[in-house]
Amino acid sequence: MKTNTFKLALIIFVSLFILIFGFGYYLLNSSWFWEKLAVSLIKQGGKEVQSAQLSIQKTNFNLPTKLILEDVKLKIKIQEVSYTIDLSGLTIDANSFIVGRDKKIDLNLSGLRIESSVANLKDANMVLAVSFEKNLLKSLKGTLKIASADSNKYVLTNISADITGDQKNIVLDNFLASSYNGEVKGKITLAYQPAVTYDIALAIKDVDLTAMRAANMEVFSQVRGKLQGDVELKGEPAKIHSIIMNLEIPQEGQVKARLLKPFFDYIPQSTQKKDLELLMKVDGLVALDKAVLALKSSSEEKLSTTIGLESKRFNLDTHLTVDFNIEGGLQNLFVFLQKFLQ
Repeated sequence: MKTNTFKLALIIFVSLFILIFGFGYYLLNSSWFWEKLAVSLIKQGGKEVQSAQLSIQKTNFNLPTKLILEDVKLKIKIQEVSYTIDLSGLTIDANSFIVGRDKKIDLNLSGLRIESSVANLKDANMVLAVSFEKNLLKSLKGTLKIASADSNKYVLTNISADITGDQKNIVLDNFLASSYNGEVKGKITLAYQPAVTYDIALAIKDVDLTAMRAANMEVFSQVRGKLQGDVELKGEPAKIHSIIMNLEIPQEGQVKARLLKPFFDYIPQSTQKKDLELLMKVDGLVALDKAVLALKSSSEEKLSTTIGLESKRFNLDTHLTVDFNIEGGLQNLFVFLQKFLQ
């Protein structure tokens, strides 16, 4: 009798174990489980995250520590900006976190695409090691490659960067990208605590202004040449808080003659001045030996601008400083320039 009772208890225990293990294994391989878990974690990001919807087409959990997600789509709204994020594949390997000394999770992300009203990414790939201390995020370290990114029609291609980070920031260091036959490099810092903000410092080299007509014909049809200099931007996803630009066309630049009207009175009476006046009438181009543009914001709507132009052909060597009010904020700078240049 005791033997039969023991066998029955053993059968019940084994059955319950198999049932619990099987249900747990089913959950870990269930897209529904990971969708609910991920959305719950995302919404803990704070009041900046206003909504989030996630779908995962395929989930594969390899015991004991590897999770593979395929065809992931996330729709999320952060600070009134909606993002659609598509991901071909994401591999999460927690082996070092569970059985190793280093409390680390390795992420391998492929085929990332992001669409939004402020920026878009295409074909991004990332390898990232996430380290923890006392079960809290300690640091991020990895690499990033993006085929192309655009914002307000301005495009960067062949992007690469080293990634570091912690509980408050992600830093894209050694940032390098191709832009309009030129090069952009520098550093981008993205803060997500206590709010989502960015701090961008970039150096520009040999960017072709003629090629930039694809982004803004009204502005870049007025000038020609290769641009170089430095740009610093600070802000949040839909807003620029401050801007500093020091740009120049060091040689062989051209500008529409009518844009030189503010400088016209500073040119002595001469044959050159008569030639410039004629070019203004026919909307011609003036050859420049050097052009300099410096922009610096004093507030989110006020911008101080210094323009320097040199042209031996037209006896021109002058600088002009003008303060502008940018209606609607600095994010409307190019809209303002487009109206100003008309």
